[in-house]
Amino acid sequence: ELVERGIKHLNKLVVDVTQFSRQKALERSRVDLHELLDMSLDLISDSVREKETPIEKKFSDQELVGNWDGHQLRQVFVNLVANAIDASPPKSPVKISTTLITVPTAEAEKRYARIAVTDQGRGMDPTTLNRIFEPFYSTKKRGTGLGLAIVRQIVEQHDGRISLDSEVGKGTRFVVDLPL
Repeated sequence: ELVERGIKHLNKLVVDVTQFSRQKALERSRVDLHELLDMSLDLISDSVREKETPIEKKFSDQELVGNWDGHQLRQVFVNLVANAIDASPPKSPVKISTTLITVPTAEAEKRYARIAVTDQGRGMDPTTLNRIFEPFYSTKKRGTGLGLAIVRQIVEQHDGRISLDSEVGKGTRFVVDLPL
């Protein structure tokens, strides 16, 4: 059993290193954000059930559709929600919200779909906050430290932004803005 766990961990590390180092080109198509989030939640339904985590969805009434790579973004949301579930105590809700935001620029306003994933975990100290997106940095016993580095890479490839708010003892909120 120990050897099997070790092999699975090494396999995940190889897959993550390969993906991180070989930035895959985006295969863009018309993607409905709410459908994408629901598909991402389906992929981690075992974790949701295992920890009895209520998922509180507060989706925008507006249709949020972008020209994105759905496959790669699904990986982003699976990672963010799975991390939120891991960070939270059992039966603690994880909140997922979407909104349409506009940002004024020199030329015109830019529209973004904003996705927020909020957990009820123990939060992050300043050192962790400063390093959280660094490759190979992990606070997990069995983490590769590449999950959030890959997440940031994919979001930035989409010309998006990712940020987070976290306070020790109060949980963490990741925010992803994707251009529409």
